[in-house]
Amino acid sequence: MYLSNANNSNNPNVITQRFMILFGLIIFCFSCIGCQKVDNRSLKPVFVHDLNTKQKPWSHLKFKNNPDNFQFAIVSDRTGGAREGIFESAVDRLNILQPEFVVSVGDYIQGNTSDLKKLNSEWDEFEGFVKRLEMPFFYLPGNHDIGNVTMRELWKKKFGRSYYSYKYRDVLFLVLNTQNGKEKANGRVISGLSKEQVTYAKDVLKRNKNVRWTIVLMHEPLWVYEEANLNTASKAKTNKEDKRFHYVQDALEGRNYTVFAGHFHRYQKFKRKKMNYYILASTGGGSQLRGPTFGEFDEVVWVTMTQKGPVFANLTLDGILPEDIYTEEKHKQKTELILSIKKNIVLKEGLKGLNTGRELTCMVKNTFEHGLSVNYKWNLKGTNWVITPESSTLEINKKNEEQITWKIENKYSVKGIKACMPFPRIQIAVVDSSGHEIVQDLVISLLPQDIETLLAASRPELNVNYVKDAPTIDGILKDKSWVSATGSDQFVRDEMWGLPSAKTSWKVCYDKEALYLSIIADEPAMSQIKAKATERDGAIWADDGIEIFIDPKGKGKDYFQIGINTNGILFDSKEKDASWNGVYKVKVVKSENKYSMEVSIPWKTLGLSGLPVKGGEIGINIQRNRTHGGYECLQWAPTGGSSHRPHLFGKLKFK
Repeated sequence: MYLSNANNSNNPNVITQRFMILFGLIIFCFSCIGCQKVDNRSLKPVFVHDLNTKQKPWSHLKFKNNPDNFQFAIVSDRTGGAREGIFESAVDRLNILQPEFVVSVGDYIQGNTSDLKKLNSEWDEFEGFVKRLEMPFFYLPGNHDIGNVTMRELWKKKFGRSYYSYKYRDVLFLVLNTQNGKEKANGRVISGLSKEQVTYAKDVLKRNKNVRWTIVLMHEPLWVYEEANLNTASKAKTNKEDKRFHYVQDALEGRNYTVFAGHFHRYQKFKRKKMNYYILASTGGGSQLRGPTFGEFDEVVWVTMTQKGPVFANLTLDGILPEDIYTEEKHKQKTELILSIKKNIVLKEGLKGLNTGRELTCMVKNTFEHGLSVNYKWNLKGTNWVITPESSTLEINKKNEEQITWKIENKYSVKGIKACMPFPRIQIAVVDSSGHEIVQDLVISLLPQDIETLLAASRPELNVNYVKDAPTIDGILKDKSWVSATGSDQFVRDEMWGLPSAKTSWKVCYDKEALYLSIIADEPAMSQIKAKATERDGAIWADDGIEIFIDPKGKGKDYFQIGINTNGILFDSKEKDASWNGVYKVKVVKSENKYSMEVSIPWKTLGLSGLPVKGGEIGINIQRNRTHGGYECLQWAPTGGSSHRPHLFGKLKFK
């Protein structure tokens, strides 16, 4: 049968056959259509009502039901000072909100260790939270997740590659690993993107040119580092080639995209290349939680993907906040205000002329479009300082500046920096014309501008005696060796303001085998002391306890850190390498209103082949951490706010 044969075109039989075949094909097509399963839901009206009146009790019927729109959620940093229960609470709220999936910006575990047992335990805990989610969760590594070689290998074993991409409803998600820069000798890496990752990202973008939107997710906000923005990052300039994010930015040009990052635990919105960039707040990570006007709150981000791009809200655990609650411009204005104050609350001429009194002036600059009230009060309690006026309120009109002048005096300043301790503090609060707080409880210590020079010139010294009979390390401190041992109870707060809230004293002696220390810490709130660290190299600095810093060469460079909490749990490091472990004897004894500690540190642990020669010296500092009533750090040798300044440690001189 040849339907297309021209010679048979007029043959009646052929025409009949053609008609029958055509008819059969039509019947077959209709049969196929009839066999299709009908979704009864599509036949139901979307909206029905029972009103017959002209007036209707609604605004319009343009429902927001575009089938191409979808919703997803973003969680931010859980760790870097994880607060118990916050992330778990966010998981519960996500299950109530029911996004289609959840993405993240990293920092899930505390990490900072090479102990696989501990790392696996932390991952088990976090993955337990994720399993409670009723929707998919997409991982992204933060610095706490892959901070060293062991952690990177574990990530690879658990999750595979650390950077990747995927598409959902024609939206491209590009997930970057910002812990992928240059590798250091100790196995850690600086933040940034490797050349391989940049090549990968550019290739993904090239292969997905026509997607309707691109979402870029990363942990550290690399664009801030590359710009060396003083308002948002450290003051140190950064080599853009170490970060390499600008290559990805260049590849993103010409398309619609949005960037989300974390790490700072402080919310901020940016505009770059006419696109929105966001640093998210926290989802349980360390934060002062001063509120939306500071960009400090716990959140999950709710995103609705529309044809015009992502529309989202910051969902706090107790409400919903608009996405521009705290912008780059607002932060810049507040930063300028704070800096205009801070740069003036300093003794620029050191201790000169303080014994007879001199003036301190502060010019406060208001860059806001409204007036400001600056309220201040000096805290002089326990000091030998005189400052007038002690408190007042300064009104500053919009786009204006005003000067404050104080008379300051310290009669004992001629005796040196220690005679000036504790230094006074000023507490400042700023409100706008509507009564909203712009700056909340800004506290600044009035310190000499050359503070490090003054501290280095007045490092405390202690002569240490040799003992024939080493003390028994039992924490009781009744050995004869402690009777002849030298010591001190002169401790100050690490930032050198205010008096210590509790007394601390220590003694030291030595023999040919080791250095011996005893510490007595008076504690009026023994029932409330904190000792959460239960394993070696845990975060004992967050507990009540003692830290010992030793510079065995006395050169102010290399040093050891040994920390002991009130349960006798140890932390130690060599030049900040926490994987290093020394050998010690430690005993802590707790009583009704104090705890005592006895420590033996072998010379071998400190890298010394024998005991120090007579007349020699080593650097040492004793630091007490007290948590009751707010964290308090007390030091024998003040180091100006950072414990890790060996050139400011005190001196042990060997008799």
